[in-house]
Amino acid sequence: MVWVEEGAKHVVLVFSREGGRVISRALMKLHELRSRDPKVSSRFVIHVVSPLGRVEYMELLRTLIQNNIVYTLSVRYHGEDLGSLEDLARKLGDEAVYIVDSHLPEYISILREHGLNPVVV
Repeated sequence: MVWVEEGAKHVVLVFSREGGRVISRALMKLHELRSRDPKVSSRFVIHVVSPLGRVEYMELLRTLIQNNIVYTLSVRYHGEDLGSLEDLARKLGDEAVYIVDSHLPEYISILREHGLNPVVV
C-alpha cells in the first residue's frame, strides 16, 4: 500500500456504458462519508471494475476526479471480469463501499455471494 492510501476509505465502482449514474452516486457517497464523520480521512481509494476497458472507464471518471480536488483520490483499475471483482471483494470485504451499475446483475450477484450489500444504481 502506498502512503497516500494509509487510512483511506475504499470505494469500489462497477460500471458499464451507463456509468454516469454510478459516478454521480459515488460523488454523493464521498461527500456523505466525509460529512457524516469529520474525523474520516479525506483520502479515498477508488477501485474500478469495468468491462469498458482502461481508456473508456477513465473518461467516465473524469468528473469524479475534477470535482473532488479537496480529497486525495487514488484510482486503481482492477480489470473487467467477474474474477477481478471477486478477488477485490475477498480482499476488501465490508471495509469498502460498493456501487454497482444495475445493468450488471452478475457483478451484483458476486458481491452478494460474499455477504456484501452493494449500492445498486
